[in-house]
Amino acid sequence: MKDILIVYSKMVVGGSTTSLLSLLNAIDYSRYHVDLQLYDNTGDLQSFIHPSVTVLPPACESTRPIVKLMNPSFWFHLQKARRLSRAYKNKLINAQIMSKYEALSCMPPCKEYDVGISFLEFWPTEYLCRRVKAKRKLGWIHIDIKEAGLKKELSRSVFSILDQVVLVSDSCLQNFIGMYPEFRHKAVCMENILNQKTVRDMAARPLETPLDLDPDSMNLVTVCRVAFVSKGLDRGVQAFIRLKRENRLKGLRWYIIGDGPDLPALKEMVRENGLEREIVLLGQKLNPYRMEKQMDVFFLPSRYEGKPMAVTEAQMLGLVPMVSNYSSAKSQVRHQIDGIIMENNDQAPYEALRDLLDGKYDLPAMKAQVKKIDYSNLEEMQRFYQLIGPSACPNPTE
Repeated sequence: MKDILIVYSKMVVGGSTTSLLSLLNAIDYSRYHVDLQLYDNTGDLQSFIHPSVTVLPPACESTRPIVKLMNPSFWFHLQKARRLSRAYKNKLINAQIMSKYEALSCMPPCKEYDVGISFLEFWPTEYLCRRVKAKRKLGWIHIDIKEAGLKKELSRSVFSILDQVVLVSDSCLQNFIGMYPEFRHKAVCMENILNQKTVRDMAARPLETPLDLDPDSMNLVTVCRVAFVSKGLDRGVQAFIRLKRENRLKGLRWYIIGDGPDLPALKEMVRENGLEREIVLLGQKLNPYRMEKQMDVFFLPSRYEGKPMAVTEAQMLGLVPMVSNYSSAKSQVRHQIDGIIMENNDQAPYEALRDLLDGKYDLPAMKAQVKKIDYSNLEEMQRFYQLIGPSACPNPTE
């Protein structure tokens, strides 16, 4: 039986977490033993981890601050991280630089593994590369590193350590190769695994408190981490502000499910512009599917994405996605067939919502098309088994 370690940050609501849970639910545990190393074991979705997975003590409990504080390089790079993040107006650069020192301050696992997998960029990748002993190391990258504005020199060392870098869409793969042509031989594409039955089963669970929706309204929903730099929710609010000035907002309501660093700023934007009725902030929910399935349109005005699972999950629930033209959008949504693709700029959400309200999109036809399709991709598990290599008891299909 092959020993696998998967490293992840925290089991909070989000696309990469859902992807990880889908993967853990699909692994054949008669052939693979899986340990899960999290930075923090207090995430809302912790209880959804497959019972066959061994969850290790959280890495944050083994953090040794003295290792960071006594390291002159830590202070130098902390100042560099703050300076570059401000200069480029990109908080991800801070994470890109400082994740290394957070990983180095954590104790390593107590055994060597056949395969080590970091299932997210930044801390999980740094921890796998610098603290884990494994015969083979694979790193999943869920964002488009070019579109995210990351600095290539800051991550070159970890990519050189990994045996394989896994990107979640072809556009992410091509952008990675464009930034790191020397790692072309180790870069591969594997889509996030999703099971339509699992998503619909979770959506079928009853709500503790029913959601009071106006049946005469067009109900939009966004499920995401509230981070303006990537998700572009501020773009959406600006679109609502403009529509309100034009007296066009009657019958339109937007529900936002999620938490994140920009939630206070989002609340303030909504309050300052008197949009509390039209934009409803529901916060983070353990099972957002139960609310999401009652909506009409999944609205995602992102500035950049890898391949967001939330879009596919919305389609599984019968919603029509309205998304910006991030790098993988056209691989998920067929414009005006099973969704709407907006241009990727600050003006586009206003124009798309205006056209939606003016009846320029055939929403009933798109909803009917979405409901016909099974968006599952469990066949990707064979790709996963190929990436990690054969188990001790090989399957003829591998």
